[in-house]
Amino acid sequence: LGCSYPNPKPNPNPNPNQVLSLLLVTHDRAFLERTCGEILELDNAAVYSYQTEGSYETFLRRRAERIAADDADLGRQQELLKREAAWDAKSPRARQAKSKSRSAAFQDLKEANEQRMGDRTMSAATAGAGIDLGAAAAAAAKAQGGGRQGPGGAKRAGERRLGQKVISFEGARLSVNDGKLKLLDGLTYAFSRGERVGVVGRNGAGKTSFLRALVGETPLTDGRRVVGDTVRVGYYDQRGLQTAGNERQKVLDYVVSKVKLGVDEAGKLGVDDLRLLEDFGSGAVGVAAKGAAPGSSAVGVDVARQLLTKFGFPASRWQDEVAKLSGGERRRLQLLACLAARPNLLVLDEPTNDLDIATLGVLEDYLDGFRGVLIVVSHDRWFCDRVLAPPPLDENDPDVDTRRSSLLVFEGDGVVRHF
Repeated sequence: LGCSYPNPKPNPNPNPNQVLSLLLVTHDRAFLERTCGEILELDNAAVYSYQTEGSYETFLRRRAERIAADDADLGRQQELLKREAAWDAKSPRARQAKSKSRSAAFQDLKEANEQRMGDRTMSAATAGAGIDLGAAAAAAAKAQGGGRQGPGGAKRAGERRLGQKVISFEGARLSVNDGKLKLLDGLTYAFSRGERVGVVGRNGAGKTSFLRALVGETPLTDGRRVVGDTVRVGYYDQRGLQTAGNERQKVLDYVVSKVKLGVDEAGKLGVDDLRLLEDFGSGAVGVAAKGAAPGSSAVGVDVARQLLTKFGFPASRWQDEVAKLSGGERRRLQLLACLAARPNLLVLDEPTNDLDIATLGVLEDYLDGFRGVLIVVSHDRWFCDRVLAPPPLDENDPDVDTRRSSLLVFEGDGVVRHF
C-alpha cells in the first residue's frame, strides 16, 4: 500500500505555508490508520486512490464499491459484445454489404473485452480472489472423515478433535551462539484448549525460535516439551513454502501428498466414511481398489482438486511445477498445505507480511470458525485485534469456561511474561 498524508507531527518551527507529505509501504494497518489519510492501490498496472480519512474500513468499502462498479461495467460490455457477435455472424441481405465501421468497432470491442477479462483473471490469480478457506477446510474435513458444525449450526473450520492435553513447556531453556544469547530462560507454560495466543516482542528477542521449538523443529537446550496425543500442528512459516528441495514436483501431486497427512488412522469405516464412499469413491477413505494394496490411496485426487479450486488455483496450473508459481501463489499453496491436514493447533509466523488483501481477508474469516489453539506472531496490530479474541461460543460447548486470549511478551535475555 502506498499512502500519503500531511505530516502528523507538530513542527517546532511551524511554517503555515509548508505542507509535508509522507509516502510509506506497510503491513501494519493500525499504523496506517494513525498516519495516513489516503491509500494508493496498485492493481493490473493501474493506480487507484482512495481518500480514507484515517479509516482502513473506509478503504475496504470504497475498494469494494470500485470493484462492483467495474464488474457492472464489464457485464454491460459483455452484453453489448454478445449482441454485436450475433450481428456479425449474420449473413448480409441480398445486394447489401455489412457496415465496415460497425465490424471494425466490433473487433475493437472484442479485443478490449479480452484484455479486461485477461486482467481480471490475472488479478484473481495473484490476489487470491474467490478463495473460501472455510469451505476448503470443510472439504478437507469431509474428505478425511471429519467435519462438525459450530454453535447454531455455523460452519466450522474443519479442525480435528483436540484432547485435554495440548502442549506444555516445563523449565524450558533455549540459547544460541554457544549459550551467549538466551532466548528462553526456564519457561513453564501450558497451552489450553481453544486458547488464542499473541506472541510479541522486539526483533531478535526469540519469537520465531520459540515457535520452532514449539512445533518441534528446534530442540530445547534444557527442560521439557510435552505434546498431547491428539495434537496436530499446522505451521505457517515466515520462511515461505517448504518443498524439501523438490521444486519440480507438480502442484497437484504436492497437494495430494499434504492432504494425505490429514487422514485419520482408523481400522473401520464409520458413518462419515460410508458417505465419502458415495461422494468421492474408495480412494477418499483409504479403501483399496481392486488390485491395489490396502491403504495405498488414502485420499483421492478429486479431493486435492477440490482444495486447489477453492484456493483459487485454475486447472491449468495443476500440472505446473511448484517452482513456476508466483510469489502470491506460493503463499496460497503454503496456506493450503498448512490447513489441508486439519490442524487443531495452528501456528502463524508473520502471516500478513506476504499475503495480499483478498487472501488476508479470507484468512481472517476462516479463523472466525477455528476452534483449535491459535498462536500468532505478527507486527500487524489490526490482524492481532481481529483474530486473537476467542471465537463465539455455544453455552453447551464443553470448553466455555476454559477458552481465553493471552499474550506472551518476549522482553529479551530469555524473559517471557504472560498476560
